Order: sequence, then structure tokens, then C-alpha cells
Amino acid sequence: MVSEGAHPDIVTYKILLDGKVNDAWDLLCSLPLRGVKPNVITHNIMIGGLCKKGSLSKADMLFRKMGEDGIAPDDCTYNILIRAHLRGGELTTSAELIEEMKSCGFSADASTVKMVMDMLSSRELDKSFLNMLS
Repeated sequence: MVSEGAHPDIVTYKILLDGKVNDAWDLLCSLPLRGVKPNVITHNIMIGGLCKKGSLSKADMLFRKMGEDGIAPDDCTYNILIRAHLRGGELTTSAELIEEMKSCGFSADASTVKMVMDMLSSRELDKSFLNMLS
């Protein structure tokens, strides 16, 4: 691509990150060297990919690194991680993320609320968990 004179921008890299999670970590780390500054959307794609792959510890690490790098997470970031930790049965981590999300002024999105409702109806969660979302 570059050899043919086309210089990828952040949108191009987002597409690549979304499609190739295994190679995406190296690509994400190389973006600054290519003159492209990763942003919250780039990180959300990477975090989502890591969560889908089951690499929650890496997703959590990237989430914390965002803050260190001055990239503020958004509501999407929190909801991706909350759903992943709920799916993984990590209720304490999910609850901590919900509290942190609320303290930042964000709220659960429809997918997260639906997941909590489904887990409540199947008795995987206690009703007190629902109160945290409001």
C-alpha cells in the first residue's frame, strides 16, 4: 500500500485492527512510529477483539494503559469490558467497572442492560446487580 504511494490513515488502521486480532497488537503498537496516533475508537476495537478472543487480562491491561497514555475511555470502552467480564463470570470486576463508568458520567448501553436482564432471568445474577446500572 505504502509502496504504491497510498498512505493509510487512522480509518485504514481501524479496519485492519478489527479484522486481525492476532496481528493487531503489533500493529497498534506500531501506529505512533507510522505517525498515526491511536485514539479511543482504535483502542475500543482492540479491546473488543481481545475480549472476543478471551484475552480479558490483555484487554484490561490495554484499558489501563489508555489512561496512562492520556486516552480517556468512553462509554463504549466500559460496556465492552463489562459485558466481557459478565460473560466470563467475573462479577466483581464487572461491578467495579460499572462503578467506575458511572463515576465518569457514563451509563450502561442497551446491550449491557439486556445481558444483565438475561442473566437475572436465568438466575446467574442477583437482583442487587441491576441496581448498580441505574
